[in-house]
Amino acid sequence: MITQRLREKGLARNAIARTTILRGAEIFGLGLLFRGQEYLLGLPKSPWTDLLRVDVLNILGLSIMLVGALCWLTAAATPDISGKRGIGWGLFVAAVIAIATPWLWTTHQPSWLPWPLESYINGVHTFAQPQPWLFPIFPWVAFAFVGSAVGFLLFSDFGRKEEVAVIAALGVTGIAASLLSMFFDAAPVHWYSAAIYDYWHTSPQLLPCPHWNFAGTHSRCVCVVPLGDGLSAASARSFNSGIRPCWCTGYTLNLSTGDFPSCRKAGAASGRRPPAW
Repeated sequence: MITQRLREKGLARNAIARTTILRGAEIFGLGLLFRGQEYLLGLPKSPWTDLLRVDVLNILGLSIMLVGALCWLTAAATPDISGKRGIGWGLFVAAVIAIATPWLWTTHQPSWLPWPLESYINGVHTFAQPQPWLFPIFPWVAFAFVGSAVGFLLFSDFGRKEEVAVIAALGVTGIAASLLSMFFDAAPVHWYSAAIYDYWHTSPQLLPCPHWNFAGTHSRCVCVVPLGDGLSAASARSFNSGIRPCWCTGYTLNLSTGDFPSCRKAGAASGRRPPAW
């Protein structure tokens, strides 16, 4: 939204990129400060490695910086052309991240990197295997690029003229994507081998379900709840109801959980629940 508005005001792409990337760097810095605060409050029991843990604010800030860099690369002569490029390249980068995630979490871990850097790739932290409770670039930054593409669509000339139709189409697309996601998960043949396939944590099939839809099969649920601007990522993580936040922006919180009433009802009917996070 900010990028497109700045483009419409006629700002140079370097100035727009600087504004966006600095905002992301600010959030990233706040994430580091929160880690420091958490470490100090936990002394003497808190390990120093917690200072380098990849958490929500870290990845939010990094996501904004990466999206800002993509906006700089896709800038064109007019805001409309820039937006169209942003949609195409945003979806392409998101797809690449989603497709590569299962391999980077399993058979192709970049273990040659120091663990603080590898943790930003796959959330390995100080452990031998990636940890699903962390928020690395793969897969979570993919949601940011999908969100940027949707934002450019909504703020395009077509999106403004046909706002209701575009939003309705996005809703239908989200529902269809959720159904396809569950269909492919239940299919006898998967894109990845059984050794690396993990629907809940790394599967690209979860990527199409981040924005408007609720999908539940047995106890599998992918939910997004609209939140006001007043709910920060830090406060979103303070839920005590068993809900596990997976991706938070200023406007939406993506949840994968079995703790909503409808999820519990479906889970009870099937005798199944999602795996523990």
